[in-house]
Amino acid sequence: MQLWLNCVTKDNKMAKLIIKSYQSRGWLVPIIGENFQKITNYCSENGEDVEWFCPNTNEETYQEIIEDFDVYDAALDAEDYALSSTSIVVDDNCTISLLQDGNEIPLSFDQVVVEKTNITVADFIKDKKEYMSEEELENFNGRAYAFGYTSNDIIEVELKVCTCDEEFDPKKLVFQIVNNEFFEDVGEYITGIEYRDEYLETGDLEDIDGDYFNSVSFKVE
Repeated sequence: MQLWLNCVTKDNKMAKLIIKSYQSRGWLVPIIGENFQKITNYCSENGEDVEWFCPNTNEETYQEIIEDFDVYDAALDAEDYALSSTSIVVDDNCTISLLQDGNEIPLSFDQVVVEKTNITVADFIKDKKEYMSEEELENFNGRAYAFGYTSNDIIEVELKVCTCDEEFDPKKLVFQIVNNEFFEDVGEYITGIEYRDEYLETGDLEDIDGDYFNSVSFKVE
């Protein structure tokens, strides 16, 4: 899949950034308040552990308990805290290189600018509470269930970069990388890439095939 950065003119010098890595998808489904109480009651009556009663693997039961429940619709309530589109995983298998004038030059994250941010459970709870009424806050109790999968294979992504008729400067290449407490099994992943202050619009990457990692849940209270 090729991703483009718009150039000012057609004659501008082009380079190609190549990233090889595993990719992941991840969803976060918060079950809070009255709905969580319904799930808790069901688990208590049927010998299930609410901590591991993840809605993606038990969706039919959730639909019986919660009216009009859809696991991916429910995930929209927390999409800013999940991997809402396919994400490039940054681990020891991730490599980046630059192809310019027929030469491919390996790059390391030490050579470029890396901006790291953290997503925490506390951030999610704080933001969720901010928009709740007093009545909702009184019943604010539940769990947030995280699930997803990682590609079976390393996937190559190519980004065409306009260097504005100059030699490529790795110090002007910025990777925005996230460490997400909800998805520790995924590890760090890329959420954005910039070159010369221009954002490279990645959009959705191609669909991936892979195995689901262990679902986990977190207290929300």
